Amino acid sequence: MWKAIAQFEQEIQGLGGQLQQTIASTGMNLIRRAYLKRDIYTSDRVNQIAEETYFASRVEVVSRNLEDFKVYDINSSFPYSMTYPQPGGLIEVRTTLPDNDSDACIYLADVTIEVPDMPLPPIPYRVDGRVFFPIGRWRSWLTSTDIRLAVREGCTIHKVHEVYVFEPFSDIRDFVLDIYGRRAATTDPFRKLLYKYLLNCPYGEFAESPWKQEMLINPDKIDRDKLQLLQPGVWLAEKKAIIAHRHVPISTHITSLSRRLLYDYAKECYTQGHVPAYMDTDSISTKAELPVDDTKLGSLKLEKKISWGEFLAPKIYRAEGFELQKNG
Repeated sequence: MWKAIAQFEQEIQGLGGQLQQTIASTGMNLIRRAYLKRDIYTSDRVNQIAEETYFASRVEVVSRNLEDFKVYDINSSFPYSMTYPQPGGLIEVRTTLPDNDSDACIYLADVTIEVPDMPLPPIPYRVDGRVFFPIGRWRSWLTSTDIRLAVREGCTIHKVHEVYVFEPFSDIRDFVLDIYGRRAATTDPFRKLLYKYLLNCPYGEFAESPWKQEMLINPDKIDRDKLQLLQPGVWLAEKKAIIAHRHVPISTHITSLSRRLLYDYAKECYTQGHVPAYMDTDSISTKAELPVDDTKLGSLKLEKKISWGEFLAPKIYRAEGFELQKNG
């Protein structure tokens, strides 16, 4: 273990970073030290709004039972989404959507939206902490990626209440392409795993919660409404910390891009006349024949061939089949 940590630290320093307490924070530190070319200005208000648009990845049962199907994985879905322009500092607040349909035009918008009856609704909606993809009409904060996808799929924007527009920047793309290129070029299994961790962990750090717990030993005053007893004489208190790298628009933008990518692959299944039985973040189970490319970011890898499967709920399923090896 000591040898692994020492080598990990050596590799990170060689890349221009510094070892931190977690792999995710190490990746964030590397981005900020070696790849970020500018300061990104943010605020509590911007982060609060962005949290409203920060929905979980799509995990959904579409068909409960399926036979003779394949399981595809998206190759580095979130790193692929990180290659798109990301939201930097806030540049404008307005009450109309920008005319620019490019992914480089990034905004968060408070809209009243209507999703018509369709087999694959594209837009997330949160109820009691759970995320659904319903049809109907509601008001919600959404990312520019979600809104463009909704309009493309025939949804209607009835009213735009407020729009926050951000300056795009591409420094995170430089990080992904460099680390992914190093991962593809090396034959060292340690480095391959290291680069994989660095690519997949940092995006969530931009949405790190400022609320932390501190441990108090025999405090002078005990407010039982604010303190939690851990053991006699030891209490836990919640406090708000300053997170220098917290800029939630980046995390929610990356997540929405990965949801859109999964949606497009699922839509291709419907185009071929096959319902995708199950979708989970970056994988899809279907009888459809989808294009495969193991080397390209954002493309599909054929992971398993399944003889039968039963999907009961998100993350709850069983199946029989076999996993494919990289050599075919």
